Amino acid sequence: MFSDIFVASLDNLQELLRDSLTIGPLRHIPDSTFEPDANIKQKDWYSGKASWDMVFNADQKLLSKVNYWLAGKEQLDLGYAFVGKSERSEIEYVHDPDSFSDATRELIDTGQGQLSSEPFISKMAFKKNNVTLWDLHNDIEVCASDIGAGVSQVLPLVVAASSANRGLVCIEQPELHIHPKAQVGLGDLLTQAQESNQFLIETHSEHLILRLLRRIRETTEGSLPEGLSPVRKEDVSIIYLETAEHGVIAHRTRLTDDGDLETDWPNGFFDERDEELF
Repeated sequence: MFSDIFVASLDNLQELLRDSLTIGPLRHIPDSTFEPDANIKQKDWYSGKASWDMVFNADQKLLSKVNYWLAGKEQLDLGYAFVGKSERSEIEYVHDPDSFSDATRELIDTGQGQLSSEPFISKMAFKKNNVTLWDLHNDIEVCASDIGAGVSQVLPLVVAASSANRGLVCIEQPELHIHPKAQVGLGDLLTQAQESNQFLIETHSEHLILRLLRRIRETTEGSLPEGLSPVRKEDVSIIYLETAEHGVIAHRTRLTDDGDLETDWPNGFFDERDEELF
């Protein structure tokens, strides 16, 4: 009995940690020389590199989910998607590999400076299947380092949310470098992409929070857009961290069924907007 109590709990914790991942505040931006790693490592999620490794090794099912959230008009609508790419080429050698050494030795021994007028010819064809980032507005292939940083900053969360993990997905400031419309879309990404996923989000985005509250209100009113899963107040926990004299105080901000807060908004949220407008 004691073994079941302690060992089983530790096994469950180990499984949770193995399936969990953390994405840091500044994510990797691959350039044109990027080579994906087929062996995706958990530690590479912090820099975001693992998400690119995963995309370039993804099957069509995962790729479709990522594109849906990345480029969908009602989702993040960033204007970029991943498409399949097949590269074909043919290499020609001016020698026969089996006779190359003999031909070269002959040139050396005779002092000739160039090959004869009828060189040996050998050909090798190859085909390489790959994935590339596509600009949907300009209809051209692009590299992540050639476009706005927003795509590379949000992609790790999109890939993690689109994958069926049973652990905890943690990310700092997912809203970095993306338009307010896309920040709003993050709220739906977190609640609609995979029911099995749980998220721990550190954010300063009012837009993200407003979308979560809106979905709670629409669920209660029965006006949730078709195709969306219900979002209830029990599904969301908002923790406000306040700096105090003796450390940091964590305040649980409780929600109502109509998508509002039981208490006033924490200091620094929405007050500044009201002051600027009114």
